[in-house]
Amino acid sequence: MGRWTEELRELQAMIPEVSDTLTGPPAPELVAAALCHSLVATPQPIPPIRPGWLVAYRDQRGALCGGCDDRQRGTVEVCRWNENKWTLCLTDGQEIPLSIVLSVGPTDEAGRIIAAWTVREHGYDGEGPVTRGGENRCS
Repeated sequence: MGRWTEELRELQAMIPEVSDTLTGPPAPELVAAALCHSLVATPQPIPPIRPGWLVAYRDQRGALCGGCDDRQRGTVEVCRWNENKWTLCLTDGQEIPLSIVLSVGPTDEAGRIIAAWTVREHGYDGEGPVTRGGENRCS
């Protein structure tokens, strides 16, 4: 075992000492590796509803809101994933859970509705009821 101990000592002598604190910015390779790891480790969910689309839903009083007749309260600004559920931020500043959406209408660049469907039968993205419930479909 004396020979292996000697070789181990020689190898340890070749390893540069690293302090416990950073004395400067991290090496670009380390930053890139950390970024790649975080991208691979946490895939981003695909939003089922796109910005500009119209949604219809019932508010807390049970009144029907949004849709083509109430664009102010029904136009999606962004669809946000919050760790375990989707939240829609509407153009009137309101945030609603995806789970209360009853129907969806995607729009073209001019804001015209190009299709419409109910969530129960066709899901949030129109691809079928499989997407109902806000499952985390990842890219």
